[in-house]
Amino acid sequence: MARTPVKTPLRSRLSLTAVACCAMVCGTVLLAPVVQASRQDGSAAAVVATIDLERVIESLDSMTSANEELARTAELYQTEIEQRRESLELLQEEIDLLVGTQRDQKLAEAEVLADDLRVYTRFAELKLEEQRVVVLRRIYEDVREAAARLSQANGWDLVLVNDALVDLPPVTGQQELMRQISARRVIYGDTRIDVTDALIQKMNEPD
Repeated sequence: MARTPVKTPLRSRLSLTAVACCAMVCGTVLLAPVVQASRQDGSAAAVVATIDLERVIESLDSMTSANEELARTAELYQTEIEQRRESLELLQEEIDLLVGTQRDQKLAEAEVLADDLRVYTRFAELKLEEQRVVVLRRIYEDVREAAARLSQANGWDLVLVNDALVDLPPVTGQQELMRQISARRVIYGDTRIDVTDALIQKMNEPD
């Protein structure tokens, strides 16, 4: 009977390809110059800032806590998987010593255990992915709310995710390359208008 392959441990951390920094004076965040985009109606120019969304998310204390909780959950699932795998391997060793009807019976039992192992492993992977999605969505909404509050406090009209910070992925097809280029929203963003550090600092402040 074919041995059950040993799988790699379950992934516990949030993997992010999310695309997306200020001096403190008397408790007020003072920022570097920001872009002033003229309005068509002749009113005051709009104030624009940019952030590195991926760095914001990865630098948050809440993300660290979430990853630690995910790691604990993944460890529980992995322990159960290893226990089931060990039971199957012991049964396979027993099968190697049997012949005839007894061997056939144990082979059928091993098939059931192997199926159960595959189902449980897939279940654990899906549950962890579901938790990662919930965490990432919550943290993204927290970033949006914090960016809005910081913008209102500093007079920014627009905060853009500076996707120019992320290199284009290696592709071989022209259509795929054009799709990647067309998806970009920022061609260039001066570091003087980047407020990433201010947002991280604000979000990591104790409540």
